[in-house]
Amino acid sequence: PAFEAYRSGHVAKAVDLFMSVVGGPDWRSEVAKTVPGGPEQAETDAATYFEVEAPALEKWTFDSAGASRISQPVLYAIGSETLPLIEAVKQHFQSLIPHTESVVVRGVNHSMQMQDPKAVAAAIAEFLSRHPF
Repeated sequence: PAFEAYRSGHVAKAVDLFMSVVGGPDWRSEVAKTVPGGPEQAETDAATYFEVEAPALEKWTFDSAGASRISQPVLYAIGSETLPLIEAVKQHFQSLIPHTESVVVRGVNHSMQMQDPKAVAAAIAEFLSRHPF
């Protein structure tokens, strides 16, 4: 529905439909708390997502050959309230890169860095303390 709304010229509706799925029904207020003007900027930048990023993502493949080139430690952070699809992606990613460390940030969805930036930062800091550059 979001892509159909975008193709029909309803940019604000398209952004709202998409972001409501990945960020929840309160995505506008959640984003605005940490990114002033963020919801409006999402609408301004909608063409980048709908015309460039999403089509590129559909063409991108990540397989065992690509994964085998990753030797450094990997952190995969996911929100406990994220979509089942994202959990499936995480499981696939971990099957390709077994040395992936996973952290679940409780009470947040795919917009975790905006919903609980301190918890996300703490998870990253803890990972980097064990795996310094």
